This record gives sequence, structure tokens and C-alpha cells, in this order.
Amino acid sequence: MSYVVAVKRSARQASVTAGEWVRDRGARRDFDSKQAAREWASDLGEERTVWVQDAHPADDTVDGYLVARRVAFWVSRDEEPPGEQVTLADGG
Repeated sequence: MSYVVAVKRSARQASVTAGEWVRDRGARRDFDSKQAAREWASDLGEERTVWVQDAHPADDTVDGYLVARRVAFWVSRDEEPPGEQVTLADGG
């Protein structure tokens, strides 16, 4: 059973390797498992994190999406984002 991942624009912009994959092979990639897709995604984050997100239940064309968060270009995956996290219990 294969696990099909669509490489979304956010991932192509965040990862040179993901962009090259799409250029050379197309916007979808087949994997043997979801875990294999996640391992590939973890290897792609050169400066920004990319990950595999489950596909929308109504999307029967793929099993997951390779995506990246839209953040300023200077934010590295190794840095904490600015600001503080507050829970609702803290009165945030």
C-alpha cells in the first residue's frame, strides 16, 4: 500500500530540495508508508521546517501534503519565534 504526498507551494518555497523534486519529477511523490514520507520531510528542512500533514478527508487524490509554515525568511527552525506563549488559564 502506498502513501501519496502532494508537495504544496509553501514547501517548495521553504525547501530548495522540495522545489527541485517538483521541477524534476512532479508535484506528487509515492512512499511505502506515512513514516517514510515523514522521514523524507524531516530531511528537507534546510532552514525552515517542512512536514507531512494528513490530506483533507474530501481529497481522495492524495494521502498527505508536504507543507511549511509561512514565516519571515529570517526565522530559522533552530530559533524560538518572538513573543511569549500564554495559556488561557494564565489570563492571556
